Amino acid sequence: MSTKGVSALSSMLPIRAIAYTVCICGLLATALAGSGALVTRASRDAAARATKVTIEAHAGAARQGGVEAVRAQVARELELATLLVERTSFQERRVSLGAPDRVAVGQARITLSASQRLFDDGLFEAAGRRATEASALASNAQAGVHQVTSRYNDPTRIAEWQRWVQETRDWSRQQARPAIVVSKAAHRVTLYDGGRVVRTYYGDLGVNWAADKRRAGDGATPEGRYKVIEVKTMSSAYHKALLVDYPNERDRGAFAEAMRTGQLPPSARVGGQIEIHGEGGSGEDWTDGCIALANVDMDDLIRRVEVGTPVTIVGATDFGEMAGRLTGPAPIGGVAD
Repeated sequence: MSTKGVSALSSMLPIRAIAYTVCICGLLATALAGSGALVTRASRDAAARATKVTIEAHAGAARQGGVEAVRAQVARELELATLLVERTSFQERRVSLGAPDRVAVGQARITLSASQRLFDDGLFEAAGRRATEASALASNAQAGVHQVTSRYNDPTRIAEWQRWVQETRDWSRQQARPAIVVSKAAHRVTLYDGGRVVRTYYGDLGVNWAADKRRAGDGATPEGRYKVIEVKTMSSAYHKALLVDYPNERDRGAFAEAMRTGQLPPSARVGGQIEIHGEGGSGEDWTDGCIALANVDMDDLIRRVEVGTPVTIVGATDFGEMAGRLTGPAPIGGVAD
């Protein structure tokens, strides 16, 4: 919009709204400056480009239909930004994003809220710029979601996980004994006996569950083929527990290679004490890497297994599980036949 057009639009707005614009822009600038180390250059550049396009769109709308045209244009931008920010916020809660992406999502929510308030006060152009900035921040975080979840779309990896599951199920059938399979993407613990599914439970995982565990303290739930080495009915801090043999030989080999090639810091440790335990089933991921079931589910599971029971943990059993994680509600604990 031309300077004359901006002046004409501004003259129609209350002084209170103009003062609010100055205030909120200052607050946003302070927030961005305070977290500048975490906001990527790509985020800032994308926001700048998008804002330029928005300003040009508003100018075109103003030339064609004046204030009401600008209002309608910004209303559409605000609606689209709301959908994108809400979707990204939901996905951020469902997978483990890095600090820069979490900051971007938080800033997107703040910026979207500011946009809505500016719109309500009649500051349509300022609201449109904020809506565009919110969309750019959310889009940047979406790239983080893709990075975290991309390996769940890798055909080679999915095939390997499916092979682990099938071999675990075959062992259960051949030995007529119980075996456990954990799908991280589905947050599902499946108990087989004699090769048949006899129980399904849902649980909470590590705070960084989507990654494969590489070292102590990374919050990831490991992936691999393990076995129960201790059944804890009285000595667990989390109701009851099944301790598995992480790290196994494969895990120690991968850790040694990561240390040798400098992928991990010299102070890194391989870790241990991975369990299936109780006090979980809330639908929120909070453990250091363990699988946490509701106590009633843990009671049911622990009476059906023994030391030596195989525990196979995979990222997913098919391509659809991660997609379901990103779009559907979190499963809450509960025993199913």
